[in-house]
Amino acid sequence: MTLGEIYQWINDTPGQPHAIGRYQFIPPTLRRVARERGFGPETQFTPGVQDALALVLLNDAGFARFQAGELDRRRFMHNLARIWGG
Repeated sequence: MTLGEIYQWINDTPGQPHAIGRYQFIPPTLRRVARERGFGPETQFTPGVQDALALVLLNDAGFARFQAGELDRRRFMHNLARIWGG
């Protein structure tokens, strides 16, 4: 499927809980991270695209700071839990 087809499916099924793809993106998050990566509606929702989108969220949680030793493991894990509560 393309991102556009996924967005259409979301619009066609209001009130339904949507958790999309391998990382269980919710619609507002999916739209935001796709926009940040420059992925348009024609983009195929491949495993590689999903990984690229998840990297945006990892960076939001402070992954680069964690790798650089500027963010401790506990805080990084807490940040991840705020993104992926499940």
